[in-house]
Amino acid sequence: MSGDVFSELSDQSLTALLEFYAEAEQSRTFGFEEDWQLSQFWYDDRTAEILAKECLQQCVDQKGVIGCICSPTVFIKLKETFCCDSVKFILFEFDRRFAKYGSEFVFYDCNGSLDELSNFQNTCDVVIADPPFLSKNCMRNIFQAIQLITRGKFIICTGVVLEEFILEHDNVHRCVFAPSHKNKLCNEFRCYANYVTSYLDSDVSENE
Repeated sequence: MSGDVFSELSDQSLTALLEFYAEAEQSRTFGFEEDWQLSQFWYDDRTAEILAKECLQQCVDQKGVIGCICSPTVFIKLKETFCCDSVKFILFEFDRRFAKYGSEFVFYDCNGSLDELSNFQNTCDVVIADPPFLSKNCMRNIFQAIQLITRGKFIICTGVVLEEFILEHDNVHRCVFAPSHKNKLCNEFRCYANYVTSYLDSDVSENE
């Protein structure tokens, strides 16, 4: 599209067009669209980048393992932007389309057993999780998975409808940063962590 055509568009139309191109680029990166039947909702690019930076910050001397439970957008952003041999990224995910990432993909069913995760006990320096369903049962299962694979630190991104249940767990607090999704959702989402974060507990714009 030529610059002349761009100049003829209204600000609103241009913004919508640029958002469309950004979404198309993200789809090409993944190789497929989000599957709403699996309760998949991709983060927007800014959210994915901030969450990825936060996870990477927890790897001392740029060494360690980051676990992404049902959070493929953060996993992809880590691989795209921060790929390095000394930090390993693992996606624990139900959607087998991500099996194309080989050993970095581990099948995980939040309604199943923890058998798939038994080889990853106390493996991850930090875990970021995005429960696919806004239910206490799902959140309870996610907590069990987190406690199995993390060495301590974790971040949970989910709807505020589960906030009271989440905050019952020791040292967990609501972060300042609020995640956003590519396709705007009606439910209010927030981040929760069990440690003082580097990027999520203050005005993110100050750190950008």
